[in-house]
Amino acid sequence: MNIGIDMDGVVANAIAKAVKNVNSKYRLNISTEEIDENGTEAKVYERLPVNFRTLLNGKSDIRPAIYTKSFFKYLSAYDGAHEGVKKIYELGHKIFFVTKIIDWENSPGEKYYWLRKNFKSIEWNLICVERMEDKALVDVDIIIDDDPRVMETFPRTKILMKRNWNKKYRERRCDDVCIEVSSMLEAAEQIRLLEG
Repeated sequence: MNIGIDMDGVVANAIAKAVKNVNSKYRLNISTEEIDENGTEAKVYERLPVNFRTLLNGKSDIRPAIYTKSFFKYLSAYDGAHEGVKKIYELGHKIFFVTKIIDWENSPGEKYYWLRKNFKSIEWNLICVERMEDKALVDVDIIIDDDPRVMETFPRTKILMKRNWNKKYRERRCDDVCIEVSSMLEAAEQIRLLEG
């Protein structure tokens, strides 16, 4: 089977670095556990002093503080990410990392660099999309993602990586449309079970 795996939020811990960047830039004390379905930008915006918010053109002005140059190159991997992806590969499946591009100038190359560094012992392909919903167009049999928009639009088997930011979705909707896992090792086991 062809297996699509999201990068940020599934194998790479982009949230930890995003929170570190904004805490440093804006002198905040946000924890990764506070990031919910509204995202990092919304959490930062709500915590900024009101007088500072008026200087910004909404939450989008916070993005440059989060996604600094080389942001994606040096992310940490989630526990079990390497082992889980390798197990899926060893089961005989083709791996396609399917990721949304934040900024077309830097992030495709940075994401490719990160994947090459972290998954050099297996064969894989990288597919970049403009919007989360575009992942539904990718021809894979199973997708592993952390974003509810993907769960709602992808037409085949969906595995949702449990994260703080998709908790409300899981509570109201996931049982009907996807398999929930907490790690890539669990995802590998679910794929093994689906095989047979």
